[in-house]
Amino acid sequence: MSYGHYCQTTTYYNYAKLKMDDFRQNVFVFLTPNDGQMPQSGDFIQITYQQLCDNVIKPCLTHPSLPQESRYLLEQYLLNLGKPIRGGKVMALPNKELCERIYQTHKDILDEIFVSVKDTAPQTTSQGSKIRSFSTTLDQLVESNIIDLTDILSAKYHGLEHVATLQKRTSDGRVVISYKGNQFDSPSSAATIITNNNLNGWNFWVVKDSQGHHKGTLAALRQKLDVLQPDPEETDD
Repeated sequence: MSYGHYCQTTTYYNYAKLKMDDFRQNVFVFLTPNDGQMPQSGDFIQITYQQLCDNVIKPCLTHPSLPQESRYLLEQYLLNLGKPIRGGKVMALPNKELCERIYQTHKDILDEIFVSVKDTAPQTTSQGSKIRSFSTTLDQLVESNIIDLTDILSAKYHGLEHVATLQKRTSDGRVVISYKGNQFDSPSSAATIITNNNLNGWNFWVVKDSQGHHKGTLAALRQKLDVLQPDPEETDD
């Protein structure tokens, strides 16, 4: 038995007690997408949809004697668990392990995509450590005096050197990259215009000061910000 509303579990249990003699075994399961949501009745076992997916359905699908019709129903159920519901959330992630392996293999470029598309970065990896550098902005580097608005961005591509500058956008005051009269919110979007490929612009652009002295790639300078601003969770009170 599974019930979606935790406040109803006591009512359901009291009703089920009247019918207990009709069953050989009585197991009360509270199925929820949120592992922090507990049933009101202490007679229910809390199981998340992710646990159901990983520990029940997937092992069943590997059973050699599973009938084809049952396999189809379980596969369709898994597909439905992975579809977004209200607010864009999902009940469970059927391919969670595969996604984590892919993410760990291509973490750098995927984090860059998150920043470029949503201006945000994932806050934790599967091991729980914070990803901080990929949420860094050009504004933060300027505010921390790691780079300056007088600095020049330089990149070589197919034997040609491309030069861009930094400036504050009039509309919102954000630091942007100016290249051939166009403004770009991120290093990657500016690099894509030159290469016509999706790549990590933080590694693409080299920063030079107004005197032409090499300061390093944007990626290297971004790492300096983590040194200047350590994670507050890793510091002592």
